[in-house]
Amino acid sequence: MKIRTALIILAVALCLPNFVCAKEKKDKKGAKASYRISLHIDGATDDTVYMGNYYAKGTYAIDTALNDGKGNYVFSRQTELFPGLYFFTNQKGKFFEFVVYKEKPEFSFTTKNDDWKRHVKVKGSKENEIFYAFHAERQSLTDELDAASKRMKEEDFKEFRRGMLIKNDSLMLKYIDMYPDCMFTKMTLATKPVEVPLVDEKGDSLTNNERWEYYADHYFDNMPLGDDFMVRTPENIFHKKVEDYFNVTLKNTMPDFIIPHIDAMIEK
Repeated sequence: MKIRTALIILAVALCLPNFVCAKEKKDKKGAKASYRISLHIDGATDDTVYMGNYYAKGTYAIDTALNDGKGNYVFSRQTELFPGLYFFTNQKGKFFEFVVYKEKPEFSFTTKNDDWKRHVKVKGSKENEIFYAFHAERQSLTDELDAASKRMKEEDFKEFRRGMLIKNDSLMLKYIDMYPDCMFTKMTLATKPVEVPLVDEKGDSLTNNERWEYYADHYFDNMPLGDDFMVRTPENIFHKKVEDYFNVTLKNTMPDFIIPHIDAMIEK
C-alpha cells in the first residue's frame, strides 16, 4: 500500500506543471483581471512583436501587438497574467524579459532596436526597475571582462576572470539581501545549490551517506515552492530541479524514505 501511495504522489509531483496549466485555463475563462503593457522600440522595423512566458519545459507566445508605425506596441487583454517571468520577442530572435509579480501589469517599456536588452527601461513597475538595475550592473561586469580578454595574456586573464566571477556572485548576493521580496531575487536564490556541511553540530565528521541525506533533506531550502511564479520560470530554475530531485537525488531509494520528502515538498 505504501509503495502504491508513494508512486501516486510521485506521479502528481512530476506532473505538477501540467496540472497547474489546466487549472489556469479554467480560471482564465472567468477572469476579470486585465493587463495593459506598452512597448516602444526606437528605430523599430518589426510589424509584429510577441509577448510570451516560460512554462515547465517550454516557452509560449501568449499575445501579439502590431507596430502603429511609430515603434509603439500595445498588449492588452481582459485576461489575467499570472506571476512569472515573461518576455518580448520578434521573428529575428531579439528578446528581453520582464517580471509580473505583485504589481498590477499596467506598465510601459522603452528600448532601442539595435539591442533590446541593453537599452530597456520601464515605467510603472518598481519590481522591473530593480530587475533591470541588476542586469545593468552585471552587464558592466561582462563588458569589463570582454575588454580584458582582448588585451590580457591568457594566464593574466584567467586570474582576472576568477576575480570577476567573485564580483558577480557578490552582486547577486547584494541584490538578494537588499530586495528579498522581489520575484527575481527569489528566482535567483532558487538556483543556488544547498551547501552541505562536512561536520555535524558536535563537530564530528559526517559520512558520505549522512551528507547525502542532508542534501536530500535540504534540497529545496532556497526555493519558494509555495509561490506559484516558480512554474513560470525557465526550465533550469524549477522544472528540471524538481525532475532531478526525483530522478537523480532520490533514485533507487525506498518508499519509506521518499514519502516524507514528498510530504515536506508539498508542505512548502
